[in-house]
Amino acid sequence: MKRQLGTWKKMKWIILLVVASMFAGCGENNNTVKTGKASGDEELVDPVVGIPAYDVASYRTLYDAEVYSALVCPSVEEYGYETKQAFGGYGKLPGETVNEGDVLLYGNTEEIDKKIEDMQEAIDEEERSYGESIADFTQDLTEAKKKEAQAGTDYIAVLSDGPDEESPYYSGFEKGVLPLEGIYKKAALERRRIEEQINELETTHALTKTHNEKLIQLLAAERENVVVTAGSSGHVVASGLYYSGDTITQGTKVAAVGDLSKKQLRTEFINQSTIQKAEDIYAIVDGVRTEVMPEIIDKTEYQRLQAKNGTVYSSFYPVDPDALSIGQYAVIVVVNEKREDVLCVPKDAVKKEGSAYFVNVYEEGETLHTEVKIGMRDGMYAEILEGLKAGDKVLSDSTPEKGKATKTLQRGRVCGEFSESGYLFYPTSEWIKNPAKTGTCYLKELCVSEYEPVKKDQVLAKVEVIPDEVEVNRLKRKIEREQERLSELIEEKSKDYSEEINYQRERAIRARNQSIQKLQKDLDELQLYAGVVELKASCDGMVMRMTEREAGDLIGYGEQLVELCGSERCYILVEDDQNRLTYGNKVTITYKDLSAMNHTVEGEVVTVNGMSLSSELATGYALISIDPEEVESILMSGSGQMSGSGWYRNRFTVETDVRVMEDVILVPKTAVKQKDGSYYVRVKSEDGISYVSFVPGGSDLSNFWAAAGLKEGMEICLD
Repeated sequence: MKRQLGTWKKMKWIILLVVASMFAGCGENNNTVKTGKASGDEELVDPVVGIPAYDVASYRTLYDAEVYSALVCPSVEEYGYETKQAFGGYGKLPGETVNEGDVLLYGNTEEIDKKIEDMQEAIDEEERSYGESIADFTQDLTEAKKKEAQAGTDYIAVLSDGPDEESPYYSGFEKGVLPLEGIYKKAALERRRIEEQINELETTHALTKTHNEKLIQLLAAERENVVVTAGSSGHVVASGLYYSGDTITQGTKVAAVGDLSKKQLRTEFINQSTIQKAEDIYAIVDGVRTEVMPEIIDKTEYQRLQAKNGTVYSSFYPVDPDALSIGQYAVIVVVNEKREDVLCVPKDAVKKEGSAYFVNVYEEGETLHTEVKIGMRDGMYAEILEGLKAGDKVLSDSTPEKGKATKTLQRGRVCGEFSESGYLFYPTSEWIKNPAKTGTCYLKELCVSEYEPVKKDQVLAKVEVIPDEVEVNRLKRKIEREQERLSELIEEKSKDYSEEINYQRERAIRARNQSIQKLQKDLDELQLYAGVVELKASCDGMVMRMTEREAGDLIGYGEQLVELCGSERCYILVEDDQNRLTYGNKVTITYKDLSAMNHTVEGEVVTVNGMSLSSELATGYALISIDPEEVESILMSGSGQMSGSGWYRNRFTVETDVRVMEDVILVPKTAVKQKDGSYYVRVKSEDGISYVSFVPGGSDLSNFWAAAGLKEGMEICLD
């Protein structure tokens, strides 16, 4: 390699150094410039002494890498209504197991259910009426066939005993048998008439049945549009924050099912060109390298996901998914470029002149302006491909200083702290409604207040129902008349009449009984609710919302009065807009118990974080499952209050360690130097002190942890 003497300017610098060395002492800073003041106003400058600052060309490993925080999440499929719907409720809740075909979401099916109920009642009535009519016609047909057979037998018997047609008595005989022939033909005609009636009844019934079945199918299909079922098995891992009656627009995602056996690492979006150009990509979980395969998202798919989900995230699939657990924290390391054991010098020692690069090599009191060829560069060092050899001294200001204290690198644990206020959240609720279909109804009293804990069978509201006395009396009179006619029929039937007449009496009695039953049913409905009706809680829970109606207001049938949320389906809701929690994480909840003492309970996160969800389901909150008995204890602690966001809040906190990384090399923050995006520590070895770059995987308040570049047992300088 060609070495050149420096310019005249640099030669003057060397001459000055040589002259200064004749006056030099042996202090520690013999390469520094000291300044001072003379007795006058002149500023005196001490001459430079000793040799210039330099660093030695040595072999290093250079990194250009980026680290992304990730969480081990399940594969997720989201669900919503196919049409605009009023939200009815959840069939399955976060944390619950789901089988294919299970109902995940209910719409408001009250109107459709009423139509189906009415149609089913009409079908049942049609079947009952048809069965009775067929039975009656069959009995009539049997009797008609008997009469026809008897008339035919009598007619044939007379004909067989009559004279021949040539006999002079035949004409008189023929006239004599005409009545018998008429009776026979009339009986046959009656039999055919009944058969035609049966055929007509069967045809009409078949057509009516087919029509009703189609109507039921259409209603059932309509109902299916408001009932969302799971397309695969798994666990519910997310749900929207909706209440009964909320309007859900078409296509809005309301719930998600995750397959816990299909694991993926989710992280912020990593550009696909970065992934494709990277020299290496892997994950670190609890200090162990884990091989992963990136999901490729092209530009078109990225735009589609961005339009659908808002923020787009990246997925990486572990080669060995069994080695990971849902909820574990991980980092994705993307190595853009790496050079192992390459000759390097400080980057500030390299100067560019035109298209060439040069360094100043200090050798035996001389500075040689040396051309070099460089390769990869990081924040502090440049790779030397040609022009230098190991041990060459190059002028540089990046020479590491020895620290006053050192520390040996060891493995340990790094984590962040999560501490947020918790809320009680009830994903399911039931509206207590006015049950009286008839009569005039008034709100008598609301017996509870919003966000009040209640027990099963506790009275929530009272409704005063004034029956329609005119309609009641009308039905009673009709029932009395029908009963009188029924008594007359029963009395007539007790008399000795022919079998045919008694049969007709039985049919009439059956019809009267059916009429009385229908009238009595209508009367019972009118009188079912009369006076003051108490509406009670169906379970233990909390009053979430109440009607704005006041005592004395007129109310209608089915009007919503009190919304009750059951404690057996309650969660702790906590804000997590930074995606720190995910499905499977364990947390500790602390609150004041009835004795005003701190009480703690363990909980488990049962929702995945926003990185796994569309923007519609990424609510910024996590749901935590706890024992229902603990919910009861929290409710009874008397510490409840409303939050500004509208949820019932208790004085308790949710705490856990997040972004936990076990068994990693800890690097004290006081020992780390950062330059141009790269991180370094001063490592002490037999050869002296040298800067060593490393890739930080993360940090806590005290330490970084090294994803690459450092080894356990290294001795580093702290200051």
